[in-house]
Amino acid sequence: MINKGKLQSIISKYFLNGRHPSVKWEVSDKKLTINFGKGDVVGIVKSSNIDLEDQEIGVYDTKQLLDLVNITNGELDLSIHNTPTDFGKLIIADMNFTLKYSLGELLVIPPPTQVADPNQYSITSNLDSASVDAIIKAKSALSSDLVRFTVTKNYDDENVLTMIFGDSGSSSNKIEFIVPETNIENNIVDFDIPFDSETLKIIFNNNKDFNKCLLKLNLNGLLQIKFLGEDWESYYYVVRKEKI
Repeated sequence: MINKGKLQSIISKYFLNGRHPSVKWEVSDKKLTINFGKGDVVGIVKSSNIDLEDQEIGVYDTKQLLDLVNITNGELDLSIHNTPTDFGKLIIADMNFTLKYSLGELLVIPPPTQVADPNQYSITSNLDSASVDAIIKAKSALSSDLVRFTVTKNYDDENVLTMIFGDSGSSSNKIEFIVPETNIENNIVDFDIPFDSETLKIIFNNNKDFNKCLLKLNLNGLLQIKFLGEDWESYYYVVRKEKI
């Protein structure tokens, strides 16, 4: 059995408001792993205590799956029904509904884009819920999809990691957010790296149930965001914008 809210949360973490509709679910030893990614975002979602047999499942239309899950309530029973005429059904049942979601052919699920983790990050930040909420609010207050990671000075004249939201023009509205609990390796100050703020907002919005969040920045333009929950974890690699 799995709670409806947990299943919705797992799906939302890779679906990201419609960005990754087709993925493979890999189940092994009651652990679910979902690799996904295209464009500027690549990631992986893992969750334990998934009561399905070991197998790969082709989820071609995640929006349809979410629409089905949304009508259920409470605890859900999941099972796979294999048939000779199609690629099988994911059966989702609560006390009232029995839903049959048609699975997709694994061969037609596009493989996710691959990103090599450099394992070398000059900036590391531990984000709490207040910081994540602040980042979401900052992006929501501006129509611009640009956020730049750079270093500014705080009131004590210390170097601090700062996210500057807003277009780069001198007449554009801007919001500066100092990222707390940040370590800047070797006190590096000479960088100004642009990212898509809408992408970051979507990632943070779909992982607000985290217990721990770690943000790392590679100065070549790769952002890693890692979330840990009660029985799940998610990783995102976000590639910088090419131009401001």
